[in-house]
Amino acid sequence: MRLVFLVSLALTTACADKKPTGTVGGKALAPAAKKSADSSESPVIAESPLWTTTNAPLKLRCEPPSELGFKISNGMNEVNKYLLARFAILGSPALKFESAALQNYFKQAGFSEVKLLDNPSKGVQGIVATFDKVNLVVFRGTHSAAGVATDLNFFMSSSGFLNMPGGVHGGFKAAYESVQADVSAALDVAKRPGVPTYYVGHSLGGALAMLAAADGLAKGVKVEGLLTLGQPRKGNVNYALGFSSALREKYFRYVFENDPVPHLPPTASAGESAASSLSSNNLFKLGIQAATLVQFGHVGVPLQLGEVKFGTQKYESDDAWDKSYYMTNSTLIKNSLPSALSSATTGSLSSLSKDNVVADHDLENYLCSMLESAK
Repeated sequence: MRLVFLVSLALTTACADKKPTGTVGGKALAPAAKKSADSSESPVIAESPLWTTTNAPLKLRCEPPSELGFKISNGMNEVNKYLLARFAILGSPALKFESAALQNYFKQAGFSEVKLLDNPSKGVQGIVATFDKVNLVVFRGTHSAAGVATDLNFFMSSSGFLNMPGGVHGGFKAAYESVQADVSAALDVAKRPGVPTYYVGHSLGGALAMLAAADGLAKGVKVEGLLTLGQPRKGNVNYALGFSSALREKYFRYVFENDPVPHLPPTASAGESAASSLSSNNLFKLGIQAATLVQFGHVGVPLQLGEVKFGTQKYESDDAWDKSYYMTNSTLIKNSLPSALSSATTGSLSSLSKDNVVADHDLENYLCSMLESAK
């Protein structure tokens, strides 16, 4: 009997303490009144995108839905990666590398300050765009004879780069160092610490973006993401391992199966196949074979782009991947390489025919394939 009394008392007390949430004076509470009844909860405010596809005036042949928007809280999801990659198209015929056009292009996307990076002697062109919530560092791919010379400078710098172990491609290192001070000044970590910063680049620009990200890590930049498209190799195996460990899941390297640029410089065991495919000139062959001796390695596992879907690149090693590529495309490379190099120096890669050896290297092809996953 005592137990029944205690249980009854406990239930009565609980009911007395519990305030009604559905009515007040017999009237139903409005949704707002229900919310205010619990003062510990704060209203959830939906995050607005920092920019959308409608902010970018450049029109592509594969246009995305207008509602796609970049949100920092989404991390490096497919939509954010696509919207970052779109900025890499700095030098298309529709948007030449001209200060007024590029200032307008980035400011329409919401950036308040835009710093142009331009060193013609090294073939470097890029942008540092900033505002209070985010920074963006973008480098353009090969677009000039100077850029081709930078690509072909396979000399390996033995000193490594900043806090990274191993050695890096001498041409890429010299090219980045020519604009390094401008990048640091534009990001201004001392005055704007902790601002999320994203690095983007296509082809040669991808290699430069990697060096810029390594530079940023060493200087306390909050490196939020690195995205490269059709990027060549840029360091030896020790550098690749060190860089992969430093950035881990924030680095995304996209390649097309038949894009030749990710196969350059060739790996050591693929050197003979590469030399035979790339040239009938014996002196040039010796140069290619010499370049393979420094053992260039790729950073991270690449993300393979197909016609409509993504998938992890399937190969046992860089060597096997290279050998397969050069053996399969040997005749095409020999027939197409002269026009490909000529087009690279005039910035007209996108005009090459679909069966050309560098057709898969076209930036718009990358963007169209990425869009399939972002929709």
